[in-house]
Amino acid sequence: MQEQSSMLSAALSCTGSASLWLPVLLSSGLEPSVLLQPCLFEEADSEALNHLLEFMNWTTLPPPLRLILDQRRAASSWEPRPHFDSLPLLSHICRLRIREILGPDLLMRSSTVQQLPVPSLLHDFLQFRDIPETLPS
Repeated sequence: MQEQSSMLSAALSCTGSASLWLPVLLSSGLEPSVLLQPCLFEEADSEALNHLLEFMNWTTLPPPLRLILDQRRAASSWEPRPHFDSLPLLSHICRLRIREILGPDLLMRSSTVQQLPVPSLLHDFLQFRDIPETLPS
């Protein structure tokens, strides 16, 4: 737990380069909610923020973070993906619930997902592999 706390502290001190480390941490099973920090929402580039929001229910963000996003959108320093203006799809909400039950670390392990009683076509979706790991430069 101390290692994760130290890693998170180091990552949040480098919010300007979040597009480099964020995809790696999320695909490794980091719980996205630990990244719900004002400094990240204020300083990360648009693509890094969008990537983070793909791993959560963006409609349930705490009001202070929504305010930051609204301010950045008004200032044209954040360009949200079009679907962020809508409610998440039911399939996405189900994926989030499965992650909540299993835990993000366990869910991101291929062997665990392959044992779930779901069609094999859903394995990649459950592991968020439909979201590109690399962000555009």
